[in-house]
Amino acid sequence: MNTPEDMRWLRETHLPKMEYRFHSALLIGNEDSPEEIHLFEEQDPLYTDDFQQWDWDYEENIFYKVSDF
Repeated sequence: MNTPEDMRWLRETHLPKMEYRFHSALLIGNEDSPEEIHLFEEQDPLYTDDFQQWDWDYEENIFYKVSDF
């Protein structure tokens, strides 16, 4: 996903306190409850581009940053 509308929906729905500026994302799992979110600075990233990985914590019900790739 990489449209401004998609990024706004993602921020509002799953990452409301996100300070990192991202322009595209890859959701792993169901879009309503993804297991992972990969955030990219580029709007049209390549497979080899760097990204941040965020995973869902089922106990805390929040996404947490796993690492930068």
